[in-house]
Amino acid sequence: MTLLAPARWIVIGIGLLAAIAMGLAILGGGSQPQASSACLNTTLTVGPDQASALQQLIDDGPDGSVLHLKSGTYPVNLLITRNLTLCGNGPQQTVLEGKPQGGPVVRIINSQVIQVALEGLTITQGSIGPGDDSRAGAVEMPRDFNVSNTIPPYTVFRANRAQVSLKHVKITANAGAGLGGALQKEGGLTLQDVEISDNLDAGILVGSDADVVLDNVRVINNGGRIPILGTHCIGGGMGLSVLADSPSIVPSYTLRNIKVVGRNCKNSGSGLGISGAAKVIGQNIQISNNGDAGLGIVRIAEASLTDVVVEHNGGWGVFLSNPNQTAQFTLKRTKISNNGRSGFYAQGLSAARLEEVTIEKNGFGECPNPVPRGADDQVCNGLQLRGRS
Repeated sequence: MTLLAPARWIVIGIGLLAAIAMGLAILGGGSQPQASSACLNTTLTVGPDQASALQQLIDDGPDGSVLHLKSGTYPVNLLITRNLTLCGNGPQQTVLEGKPQGGPVVRIINSQVIQVALEGLTITQGSIGPGDDSRAGAVEMPRDFNVSNTIPPYTVFRANRAQVSLKHVKITANAGAGLGGALQKEGGLTLQDVEISDNLDAGILVGSDADVVLDNVRVINNGGRIPILGTHCIGGGMGLSVLADSPSIVPSYTLRNIKVVGRNCKNSGSGLGISGAAKVIGQNIQISNNGDAGLGIVRIAEASLTDVVVEHNGGWGVFLSNPNQTAQFTLKRTKISNNGRSGFYAQGLSAARLEEVTIEKNGFGECPNPVPRGADDQVCNGLQLRGRS
């Protein structure tokens, strides 16, 4: 399975989704979008003609400010180190656009707990800053950061405990990953009704010792094709990983109503990749057209997934590996079909429970026919179980 992130991250290829009509007509047609509900207690309303002053308004305003950004395009690269809400009139109306070679459009960090909410916005045209290991171009939550653009003494953050929330947000056409970073256990990440599409690297690439909630998230057509490599791509996915190697840190990753659709090109990473000692609960997950495995889970503490479709991926449908042989894995009401290798591969799990799972028509890729005796890595359909599974 292809690993595209720093060593402990599994990247996830993500895919295609029609924009859904919300009450605020956030991503599609319908009624004219209104200001986000987060703007009901606005501290200050800002227009596009004030874009050049937006960073100063964030820095100088009261802690916990709610800034309402009126419709229009704001050429900015923002650093947020305090409690703040930025709310717009919906993704089709209010756009944060990165300046050329300006780094991520929004960078969020503090060593102390802060709460930052972005709502009703499109975030686009960001780029990767020097030394950014998260590879994020739109929204970055770096592990550490030196605020070198201020008057000395500079502020240096050595950990990130931000609690970050994105709601009714579209992240698209950025030069790096859409969303990336590293959060300590006191932080947190919540995405609700978020589309991440057409970015040149992964859709999501986050290491988090904090709880993560993804609800109605579409990761679509991320990753870039390399002309000299033909059908091969780089990036193109969504990955979540636990940073710490400690039995006392077991974050909860909750995934509801997730679509991960890749570009259907080779070596672009897994559709959905999760690694580290997290407890994963997921429901209504669709993963398709990714270059490697559809769903890759490594070294998790526990996972329970229900109502899952994994189809038309280049590698395994579902790949599970847990060397410490303690993980519990449950898969219910799932269809795994038309993937390039085996439908389900597991090794090292103490228990794997499958209920109402259909595995069919896998192995259209590199599996030989007939399968050589003893070559159990080349099973083309059904289950591959190793170790104590």
